[in-house]
Amino acid sequence: MPPLSDLKSLRSGFDHNEPVYSLQNRAPLLFYKLFLPCVGSIKTCDKEVHQKLLREVYSVSQEGYVLLELANNYIVWMKNALKRYKHDEDIQRDEPEEHQSKEGDETSSLNNSQDERTRKGLSRGTQWTRSRYYTTMDGWSEDGMKSYNEYCLSAKNDRKTKNGIDFETSFLKQMKKDKELLHSRKNKSDMFVEPYNDLCDDSGSDKENNND
Repeated sequence: MPPLSDLKSLRSGFDHNEPVYSLQNRAPLLFYKLFLPCVGSIKTCDKEVHQKLLREVYSVSQEGYVLLELANNYIVWMKNALKRYKHDEDIQRDEPEEHQSKEGDETSSLNNSQDERTRKGLSRGTQWTRSRYYTTMDGWSEDGMKSYNEYCLSAKNDRKTKNGIDFETSFLKQMKKDKELLHSRKNKSDMFVEPYNDLCDDSGSDKENNND
């Protein structure tokens, strides 16, 4: 998973000196190919992403909302991923320092609360939302809404930059290649000669008997 700062870079984080599918470009690819379709119609995305530029498929508000969710939940998701895929002795070594300091801040906050279930909700570590009892959401805080507006403005400005325009062109070109490659593989698989099989259908034997 790339750092949150790389994901926030949006189109400007794309390095045109590297291949589209490269480790250096994993942040914009994850954002526009994996995360962004989650706030729209995946079916629409699959249909249009290889035909139109990203700005014609997704709105500024959709990009801003994905940035908001990533920033709000990044620490929680990273902690959960480390706990799931790492051994206990490896978690502290691999966990970014900002995640560790966040845990310390939350611990002091939890000690001042009297409701055990609320403390568990707060321990999720989200920035602008609080989950009570893991069942209901209190909604976005005012700071969260301000951040959302800032992310939308950032996405709007990012679309106007030369690097942003060039990225969308490169991205569309790659999506077209991927679509053509998938179509080519499908055609090749259809060309395989199918062996004769009369075990699943009795119609063949019936025809043979009728011809006798």
